[in-house]
Formats: sequence, C-alpha cells, structure tokens
Amino acid sequence: MSTITTRIIYALLFIPFSIVLGEIIHRRGRLVVTSAFSTDTAVAAALSALLRIGWYLLCTGLLLWNIGTEGDILTRPYTLQRVISEVLFRLGVSIFVVAIMHGFNILALSLFHRKRT
Repeated sequence: MSTITTRIIYALLFIPFSIVLGEIIHRRGRLVVTSAFSTDTAVAAALSALLRIGWYLLCTGLLLWNIGTEGDILTRPYTLQRVISEVLFRLGVSIFVVAIMHGFNILALSLFHRKRT
C-alpha cells in the first residue's frame, strides 16, 4: 500500500459524504433561512444558494488540503493498519472542520433571526 492508495481511499469516502450531507443540510437549512428572512424570499433564496456554494468550496478545500499534505513524516512502510489510521485521521479532521463551520453558520443565522424579530 502507498500514499496514493491512502489518498484515493480518503477521497472515495469523503466525496460521497460531503455530497450527501450537503444535500441534507441544504434541504433542511432552506427552511431555517426562509424563516429568518420571511419578509424577503429573494434574499433567503440567494443566501441559501451562497451557503450551498460555501459548503462545497469548504469541502473541496479540505479534500485538496488533505490529499496534498504529507501524512507521517517517518519513513515507515505502508501497512494496512497505517493506511486505515491515516484515512481515519484525515476524515476525522475534515468532518470536525465541516461541523465547526456549520455550527458557526447556524449560530450566525440564529443571532440574525433574533435581531429581526
């Protein structure tokens, strides 16, 4: 097993994850955005589209960053255990960053909604 194998496995796991989760968040989040901007549906639709674009840009950036960074600096041979460990670490960091950014988006929308009501 090699570095290339590790990165391909990571990409094959992260891409479907980000697409499926992005669609779920977009579908559910559209209700929240529409509620926050109930008087202006055009702004709600535009913000929903921008948040969706931001989601996919963030996921693409994380994917490229994780594929481009070196995993283990040590020159240990690639074993199945090392590949699994590196893929899980990369996925964990990516999911953590996405979750933090999503939390900030929800917090910002919530605060904005409170100020408008």
